[in-house]
Amino acid sequence: MKPNDDAEKLYVYPRPEFHKFQMCRTCNKFQKGNIWALYSELDTFPKYYDTFPKYYGLICKVEHEPFQVHINWLEACPKSDVERVWLGENLPISCGKFRVTTQNTTYDKPDYFSHMVSVRHHDRGNYYEILPEVGEVWAIYKNWSAGWRPRDFKTIKFDIVEIIENRELSTIVCILRQVPEYTSVFMPEKVNGTGIGTWKVPASAYILFSHKIPAIRLTDGGKLKGFWELDPASLPILLT
Repeated sequence: MKPNDDAEKLYVYPRPEFHKFQMCRTCNKFQKGNIWALYSELDTFPKYYDTFPKYYGLICKVEHEPFQVHINWLEACPKSDVERVWLGENLPISCGKFRVTTQNTTYDKPDYFSHMVSVRHHDRGNYYEILPEVGEVWAIYKNWSAGWRPRDFKTIKFDIVEIIENRELSTIVCILRQVPEYTSVFMPEKVNGTGIGTWKVPASAYILFSHKIPAIRLTDGGKLKGFWELDPASLPILLT
């Protein structure tokens, strides 16, 4: 199945200030067996949304002349009642266990793809686990409610967080705030002007995680050293 070009929407994003994130998704980056996050029709961030929840795609074939990527969609395997309700409402689930489906799509350009996903392959069949990893940057739902419906995703608010620690039953994150005068550079939020505040997200609330944001830690000297530059194409607050 090929996307209908006439129905495509055009989204304009600011240019990155330092890192060329688009170089991470050039045609030569795609390989059979990789899993990628795709941009969403629902909220325009890296989760593909249609009449069936399709957030990640397993690449099953790559052709280069002309360029085509054939993928099979992954479907979430809900564990909690809230996740089952969300799946029934075709709402996004970005963390947890996923299975490879037989539903497939072919794309002829890399623009639909955000980033390659780090996964843990389960021994039993075509099952994968996708969880936030230490050192990654994610968007989380700020105004989340278990009663959300598709219409509520038009008024989503987000926080941006860095994953600090993974524990057996929780994930520790710190809030990132935009650096003044920069569109895509973020730094840890200070508590009382000094230390960095952290927040524990219990495993039962992983549905709070919206999507991973490709990010590079700035290492050059100067006032921005150690801060994060985030991919503008995946930043909710930069969508125009």
